[in-house]
Amino acid sequence: MTSTKTERRYELDWLRVLAFGLLIPFHIGMFYISGWDWHVKSQYLSDWLAYPMLWSNQWRMALLFFIAGASCYYLLKKQGKWQFYLSRHKRTLLPLIFGILVVVPPQIYWELRQDNALVNLSYGDFWLAYLSLHDPMFDNYKAIAGTSLNYTHLWFLCYVFFYGLALCFIAPGLNKLASNNICQKLLNHLSPSVLLLATPLYFVTTGLWLKDAPAWQGSFFYDAVRNLHYFTVFLVGYMAMAAPKLWQLIGQSRKLSLSLAPITLGLIWYIYSGGVVISEGFQAACNDYIWTLNAWLWLMVVLGWSQELLNKPNRVIRYLNGGIYCYYILHQTIIIVVGAWLTQYSLGPIAEPLLVTVATIVGCGLGYEGLKKITGLRLLMGIQSRQTNSLKSHSASHGSHPLRQRNWG
Repeated sequence: MTSTKTERRYELDWLRVLAFGLLIPFHIGMFYISGWDWHVKSQYLSDWLAYPMLWSNQWRMALLFFIAGASCYYLLKKQGKWQFYLSRHKRTLLPLIFGILVVVPPQIYWELRQDNALVNLSYGDFWLAYLSLHDPMFDNYKAIAGTSLNYTHLWFLCYVFFYGLALCFIAPGLNKLASNNICQKLLNHLSPSVLLLATPLYFVTTGLWLKDAPAWQGSFFYDAVRNLHYFTVFLVGYMAMAAPKLWQLIGQSRKLSLSLAPITLGLIWYIYSGGVVISEGFQAACNDYIWTLNAWLWLMVVLGWSQELLNKPNRVIRYLNGGIYCYYILHQTIIIVVGAWLTQYSLGPIAEPLLVTVATIVGCGLGYEGLKKITGLRLLMGIQSRQTNSLKSHSASHGSHPLRQRNWG
């Protein structure tokens, strides 16, 4: 696939919108799926919903971190280190803080209501108790640093903020590595099959190495395995832009990855249903590899085929890219508030999810249109005042409770 120095990485624009867009049906699904813990639940629960949700649950967040890393490459080139450093505070930290203080509390409020943990307490009184950090009401709901504060679905902003700060200091070394002759020769001789089949071994091995490390406790600083794995994917996204041969290799692997990914997905469904793939002695390691391989293959499918099918401009994608953070910040709160309210009225297993879906999409759209007109709120909701993404490539010749560690979502 050829490119020019002025070519825009339109596929990354598409992927950003599609990746964040996947979160809406996934989180609506979390409201209806049986056996998966979530903040609130509908009275209409489904067992079969697990199977389609397992498909995207394995790779959707990894895709977001890959895109974040790729975008940071171009932003660093455009802005320079210190402007990029400051922009991370504006672009991710401010929306995260605002989300924790204002957007997230309604989710916790309805969770406590459904758990019968609130007694005749108005939302205003609840919110003040939430902001007090240590009200006994939240003893069973503590999250960030053992306080009542929680970022729920906004954890991505926290992680990508710290990853961006780290990138300020390691980017020069990554750029040197990308242009190094040894690295270039390695990429020239690396086959798609090695990229697809051997890379998951890294994630499995490091997961086993850190199996006794602190696990997810609602805090960035107690998430050793996911931090290592997501930061790795973030760096791969950066390197895929810094070393275009890596991006090309991902594109070349698209047919092989698409041929293998449905097989691993079938094995995932089989294992999830209680099936055994290999004898007891190696069963855990085998299962971990299959789950991780499945996640990696689908990530490569999406990234590889995007180069072939999505490298073109689109007005709708361009419009949504300006407000994708706003949709992301709002969507789960709308799902929880509307869903928890509607499920009290026994509307049925068709009308209720349909209304929740429509309310979420319309609510996000109206929220974006209204909030982008207010300067202060536009900043706090991560809305871009104009299209600032400059995902332009250099010429190809110029040197792009989770289900254990196996679930990257």
